[in-house]
Amino acid sequence: MKVQKIGTRGRLVTFTEPYVTNMYVIESDQRLFICDTSLGPRYMEELLKILRSPSSGKKPVVIFNSHHHYDHVWGNMSFPSSIILAHEECRRKLTETGENDLVEFKSHSQGDVKLTLPNMVFEEKVSFPDDEILFFYSPGHTVDSSSCYDEIDKVLFVGDNVESPLPYLNEPDLDSYEASLEAYLGVEWDTMIAGHDPPITDDSLLLSNLLYIRGFRGHEVDSSVIVGRDISRHLTNLTTIAEKLKSMGESRDALGYFNEATRILESMGQSREVAEQLTRLKMIVSELSLETA
Repeated sequence: MKVQKIGTRGRLVTFTEPYVTNMYVIESDQRLFICDTSLGPRYMEELLKILRSPSSGKKPVVIFNSHHHYDHVWGNMSFPSSIILAHEECRRKLTETGENDLVEFKSHSQGDVKLTLPNMVFEEKVSFPDDEILFFYSPGHTVDSSSCYDEIDKVLFVGDNVESPLPYLNEPDLDSYEASLEAYLGVEWDTMIAGHDPPITDDSLLLSNLLYIRGFRGHEVDSSVIVGRDISRHLTNLTTIAEKLKSMGESRDALGYFNEATRILESMGQSREVAEQLTRLKMIVSELSLETA
């Protein structure tokens, strides 16, 4: 566990196994706010050791889940008497997918995880005026994504809405994602905290994520200039959004993204994995082409 002081009252807590996950702790005069709870109770035990000072240990804790993905909520169980705050969609999504995630991603768990849902939800925003903390809805990475803003230190916690090298796209509503990132540009922040990246102190990554989403929506991403991890993530985004659109009956839009993914795979080395993916996508493209003819 790595702890980094941010501003006058914030601490960025980072765990690195099995991959980097960030939590952000804000200590006001009245409360401790903990943004996201990582991968389980073992990590939360480490966190609580540094929070059990004579002053901090007596303050009520408010947990905030930025969205429903397992690597942001599995430590909730360590705070049974605390407020666990999230957008209303987060609670609904966890109810739908949480138990399955416990099985599918069990190898990532840090301790014996028991699914614990948010017990306080909001629709648009909720503020703690005495603490000068604001939580607000910011759909993008997921439909339930929300953010936290510390008005004193001007720190904006965005969960997975901003990520390097490219954001993961999980929802076809890219208009909302674009609007959320544009809204961040209008917030007076000095430091941005994202779920899996080091502290961000300028808007270059935010702007590059925004440009990527705009290009993705318009089928204008130039895959020839994307390399390495970037092309792998772009390919994942194409197939994820295409599958979602297909399941929604939006065959024509899905076909466009499947065609893009197919062209990228055709330009890659013919490993067994690539060949299998390409065969599967070509079958889907053929099926959708008949549907939309």
